[in-house]
Amino acid sequence: GPAMTTFTQALGQRGLAFIDDGSAARTGGGVPRASADRIIDDRLSADAIAAELATLEANATRGGKALGSGFSYPVTLDVVARWCATLEAKGLQLAPASAVMVRR
Repeated sequence: GPAMTTFTQALGQRGLAFIDDGSAARTGGGVPRASADRIIDDRLSADAIAAELATLEANATRGGKALGSGFSYPVTLDVVARWCATLEAKGLQLAPASAVMVRR
């Protein structure tokens, strides 16, 4: 709508991008955008978060990239920190969200 158009125009004028958790509408007004494939901490348990990260790994392996979104909850930070330590051995690499941006 009009509010989103105003927002994306303001982003574009400042050379910024829009990164969302995957739940926002996919319009973007030409502003670079990245949308998460998964929200990793909808369920705040270590096991649930680990399962979401495993799904992200599978998506990245299959499609070459995957973007997850989460909050800075203590359990999220703990699980993600432990998960990050396993990535190199799996042949995976963390990258900034800008690595998966597209212009819409």
